[in-house]
Amino acid sequence: MNMLMIVNLSHTVFLADRRTQENKETKRERSRWEIIEDMLIVLVEEKKSKKTRIMQRAYLDWRNFQRYFGFLLEENFIAKSSNPEGSYELTEKGKELLKRLKDVKDILH
Repeated sequence: MNMLMIVNLSHTVFLADRRTQENKETKRERSRWEIIEDMLIVLVEEKKSKKTRIMQRAYLDWRNFQRYFGFLLEENFIAKSSNPEGSYELTEKGKELLKRLKDVKDILH
């Protein structure tokens, strides 16, 4: 049985059927390296970012963010920036990691 829902939000009408909802639920999880790549991309795009901004743009909850952020910091892929205070930036080692992750992605796809 296919069920159709019509939702009116402000001036836009959205149509959603059961198959659309099921497709959203079966979306696969990102791998560890995909998450790390997303975090590094945030720092490339914004040059210097604070923790909260990196977490939000990489679509991570706080617990997972802390895990991956700690790894990137310990391995010197990112470093604390002196200006503005409390922000982080990508290191040369981080840029190399991002390049290699993109290369692997290109090979696999």
